[in-house]
Amino acid sequence: MTMLYTIEVALGLRRLRNLNDIRPFSGPSRPRVSIIVPACNEEETIETAMLSLVQQDYGPFEIVVINDRSTDRTGAILEKLAAQYPRIRLLEVTELPPGWLGKNHAL
Repeated sequence: MTMLYTIEVALGLRRLRNLNDIRPFSGPSRPRVSIIVPACNEEETIETAMLSLVQQDYGPFEIVVINDRSTDRTGAILEKLAAQYPRIRLLEVTELPPGWLGKNHAL
């Protein structure tokens, strides 16, 4: 068994030599990325999390944040941030359909 594992590892290492280097995307060729953030009653952490996301230097990206029936100040914080940062798109979930879990429905 050890011998088979050793052979498999050796063959895998040989295959690594055939891999081409991956060049990072640059300029307009970068694909657009959507970051999806579900949030429910996150008033203590949501602003820090959103500010961290908007400061990413990737390039063409949007942040879609879903306020999932929050009963605290999460919605107000998100509205303020969405007004400040065009990258943030705010969606509101107001009802949970029967048989759904909150986070699954938000996503």
